[in-house]
Amino acid sequence: MGRDDLTKECYEKYSEYNKILRSWFIAFGIGGPALFLTNKELRDELISKAQMESVALLFLVAVFIQVIAAYVNKSANWYVYMGGEKQNLKDNRWYKFNRWLINQFWMDIVMDLGTLSLFAVAAAKVLLIFVSR
Repeated sequence: MGRDDLTKECYEKYSEYNKILRSWFIAFGIGGPALFLTNKELRDELISKAQMESVALLFLVAVFIQVIAAYVNKSANWYVYMGGEKQNLKDNRWYKFNRWLINQFWMDIVMDLGTLSLFAVAAAKVLLIFVSR
């Protein structure tokens, strides 16, 4: 396997894992709040322990981070794509900035770790209510 084949294979695997992670974030970001909104007993426990607002806020902020990440990635990739379609855009500062931006993997990592951390804290708060009964 040549270097270009390995690079392509690694990118394809990265892309697939990224889709899987985003799917989990969506499922957890929807499933978590759905659990405490539809389960009366859990909802009442969260309210009685004054945790409803903080747990809801943790889920909301985590989902918001992912929406921002998707928006930034979508917008930057669109601008770079348009630079390929309209050559005069390539000299534009926004094109250069977005070209730089799409290569900044650290931003995705920071956003994903932020999302994971917020979900973990929210899940721990809910779990502690179950075990403290």
